Parts: sequence; structure tokens; C-alpha cells
Amino acid sequence: MATDQTKAKAAARPARAPRAPRGSRRDAIADVAMGLFARNGFDRTSIRDIAAAAGLTKPALYYHFQDKEALYEHVLVERMNKLINSVRTAMAASDDPVEKIRAFLRDHSSRIDRERDQWLMSRQGFQSISDPERRRRVTELRDRFERILRDQIETAVEAGLLDRSADSALVARMLLSSVNDIPRWLNPDGGLNTRDVALTYVDIALRGLGIGRQP
Repeated sequence: MATDQTKAKAAARPARAPRAPRGSRRDAIADVAMGLFARNGFDRTSIRDIAAAAGLTKPALYYHFQDKEALYEHVLVERMNKLINSVRTAMAASDDPVEKIRAFLRDHSSRIDRERDQWLMSRQGFQSISDPERRRRVTELRDRFERILRDQIETAVEAGLLDRSADSALVARMLLSSVNDIPRWLNPDGGLNTRDVALTYVDIALRGLGIGRQP
């Protein structure tokens, strides 16, 4: 039986903080890495840099991720899955095929404004992955994202709302390329944001395909 003195010592001993779940620790590391990749690029960011910024040793970081490329893939995959889910939710708010196109690009461009680090990292990104299997997985997600917009353009064409001569793949890539490049030249302090410019691009493109500006 424990003595009163032993109990007193046990009560005085500080409680050990609960260990964070592995998933939450991985997410925290990914957030730190994303900022470093965005600012410094993949090649100029080392595992040592990421570990130091995350408050970990290198062996502790390797417990969560096999190597720097695995961490980079994880960040890209998480971003692409969030993008896909986000634009699908935005598009579901309307039954109008053309408005769904606008909703896709409105949501995508708004996320660029809100998540600039993630945009910068992903724009640098796909070519930084050298492992063929990892690159395939990331590329499949990028293509799935583009396909959502492409399919919606095809739906609008088939409904007679857009010019039937429109090449849906070409139009989708033109719109995505235009929107993705806006932050490269846009001054965030100039009164416009990525969303404003993106919606202007969409209206110009849709007018060229037979749709007038909606109120």
C-alpha cells in the first residue's frame, strides 16, 4: 500500500501531456512543409528545414514520411482532393449547366485567394515528383479536377447552351490556365482579387461561346 508521502509525490508530479494522434501530427508537418515549399521551392527545401520548422528531429519526421518526395506527394494529394470536393459542392448549388461552369471557376479562384501558399506550391509541383508511381497518382487527381470542368462544358454544349463547335477540352484548359496564372501578375493590393478577374475571364469566354452576361 502506498504511503502518504508516496501519494503526495505522485500528486505533485506534473501530468504528462497526451500524445497527439499520428494523423494530426502528419497534418501539422504537412502544413509546415507546404509553406516552405511555397516560399523556397521543392529543391531548395530540405528535410532538415522541414523538421526544424515543425519542431521535430529528422528521425521523428521520417517516422511520418518516408522521404521529402513522399511528403510533397501527400501535400499535393490533400490539396487536390480538397479542390475536387470543394468545386463539386459549389456546382451542386445550381441546376443550370452554365452556372455550374461559373460556380466551378468561382470556387477555384476564391480558394486561390484564400490559400495562396497552397496555390504556389501546387503550381511548382507536379514536375518535382520523380517517382513514376507517385507522379501517376498526383497526375490522375489533376486530370480528374480538369475533367469535372470539361464534362460540365460538354453538358452545356449538349443542352444547346454553348456553341456546338466548342472543344470542351480546349475550353477547359484555356479557362484553368488563365485562372491559375492570375496571381503571377495580379497585385493583391490593387483593388481586385483572383476571383474578380476569373469571373471576368469566364464571362468573356462564355460570350464567345454564345452566352451573354447573366445578371
